Amino acid sequence: MKAPSTQSWIYTLFVGIDANFRLKRCNVSTDATDPSLNGGSAYFVEENTFKTHLLLHAADPQEVFFFYLDLMQGVTHSQMKKSTCSGHTAMNLVNSRKSHGFAATGVGTVDCARHNMKLPTAVRDLQKGEKYINMDYLFFSAIRHFPSLPCVVASYDIACQWSKQLWKRMEKLPPTLWFDREAGHVDFAVPKFYLPAHKEACQLNYSFNLIPWVGCTDGEAPECGWANINLVASSTKEMGPGSRRDTLDDFFSDWNWKKTISLSKSSCITLDLERLTSCVVQDDALLTKMKEAVMQKHQQHAALQELEAALPPRRVSQWTTEVEAWEANQEVLNPYRCKQEVVTQAKIHLELAKEEAKLLQEGDDVSLNSKVSPSILISTGIDLEYQQRRLSAEVSSLASDAMDEQRLKVRTQINVLQRKIEGWVSYQILYMPLVARQRASNISNLDTSQEARPYAFNLLLPSQCPLSFSTRRLKEYEWKLRYAQGLDALEEIRQNLRLRSYLLQFKQVNIRGQVANTRAQNTLNTVKDRIKSSISKYHAARMALVSLSPGLEKTRWDAVIRELQDDDIHGLTVGLDGQTEGRRTLSWIWQTLGVSENQDEDLQDGKYPTIE
Repeated sequence: MKAPSTQSWIYTLFVGIDANFRLKRCNVSTDATDPSLNGGSAYFVEENTFKTHLLLHAADPQEVFFFYLDLMQGVTHSQMKKSTCSGHTAMNLVNSRKSHGFAATGVGTVDCARHNMKLPTAVRDLQKGEKYINMDYLFFSAIRHFPSLPCVVASYDIACQWSKQLWKRMEKLPPTLWFDREAGHVDFAVPKFYLPAHKEACQLNYSFNLIPWVGCTDGEAPECGWANINLVASSTKEMGPGSRRDTLDDFFSDWNWKKTISLSKSSCITLDLERLTSCVVQDDALLTKMKEAVMQKHQQHAALQELEAALPPRRVSQWTTEVEAWEANQEVLNPYRCKQEVVTQAKIHLELAKEEAKLLQEGDDVSLNSKVSPSILISTGIDLEYQQRRLSAEVSSLASDAMDEQRLKVRTQINVLQRKIEGWVSYQILYMPLVARQRASNISNLDTSQEARPYAFNLLLPSQCPLSFSTRRLKEYEWKLRYAQGLDALEEIRQNLRLRSYLLQFKQVNIRGQVANTRAQNTLNTVKDRIKSSISKYHAARMALVSLSPGLEKTRWDAVIRELQDDDIHGLTVGLDGQTEGRRTLSWIWQTLGVSENQDEDLQDGKYPTIE
């Protein structure tokens, strides 16, 4: 359908993709004994055609994600595809559920995300999890009924992963399902409820808020439909395949009919406080929403004009050009991405190695050992400190009645760490000779009858000893590495908070039964332990920076590596206890980390401060 670019949104199809793992079916009867009367003419796809497609591609490796391999049952390594996002569990936790005895572990669907209705030939039983071969077939089977529409917006909670190689996988589908990319295009987005659980890159590239011409779409339409159909999950569980599909088709038709007749009118209950009576009032829902949309449009436009008036016109013009270019072609640099280069420990390691190589080339090398340079000494010491914290946590969690295998594992780790520390100390005294005297004094005060505890050994890094014990160069090296370690730890905390949020949401919606809930809870406990480990790493990094900053005359760093309190550690969409949505505050760990003194260039671009 031809339309001007400014009006093409009128003819855009919005679809929401999701799966429901409560609509299971036991392995009873067969299609031959209990065939479907609808035969693919309603909401379920035609069964024989789909099964033929499955048989043709049975040997193809099916792409599924994995995060914790011990959760996967019956899925081989050739079938796994590692997620590049937040360790999605749409496959992982589902595969932790029992599938033995079930012919279908759930139902996949493609709904109209604009009107919250089921689309024709867009529902299918799932064999085990949300395999791509299932969801691909449903998606293209649903949108083939709208060949003249210029644009399709597809919402899926794992769209950031599923959309990769989608067009290559389409070529394996029957030609009747192929989408004509020359006549239209498809935009991919993640539903707003699930987006905070994704990495920053996904939040920028798959956000409904950043896609033009989508309005206030949230992409959560399938969830509303599941709440309605879940009521019949127990009734259809023991049905034969054909009877179940026809029954669910009837319920989907009923849902669509109710949505159709309620589009123009909505009912609300009002209470008469004087007469203590209530009455049902019919309201024109579409007209009310239109009035509110017009009012909000004027308010938001006025706010935008006020903001632009306070900014330099040159910058506003530049940003507008960048945004419009990205909206036209998302292959170009995303203008919403922070322009500050991320500082990581690996990047600092590389910079220090290059700096030492330059000094070596200039004949000004200060290395006292050909194998261990000053930067390697400090970076290895920081790594050993991290291993000490992990081992200390394992020793503390070891129960008094632990089995011999558990004690052996911990004892082996203690011995390995002891040897690593002894080797590191032999190099440390070359660069920090005064440490040997301090360490000898400490050893003389120790009780030699006690068992060695390398996880409690004081490494005496430059930040942990008097100023005279190390050179300024070593302090500078540790400063740079600690600053990067703090930023790394913050990112780990944010990433694991996103993952925990996603796991909790998925567990609440899809996981049922004691066995599956136990496995899911073990996964959550593992994520919780990772958060605690990252918090300890952050505290260690900040403590070292506090110790080093006076001697190195470092300033403004604490605007980025701030003191981390327990109340600061919560999800992006979670406030403090007792806070309602309207009063919710955002933790500083999710906010822009500092600004530079250059207001025109750095503040407006959201850059990190220059550390002096």
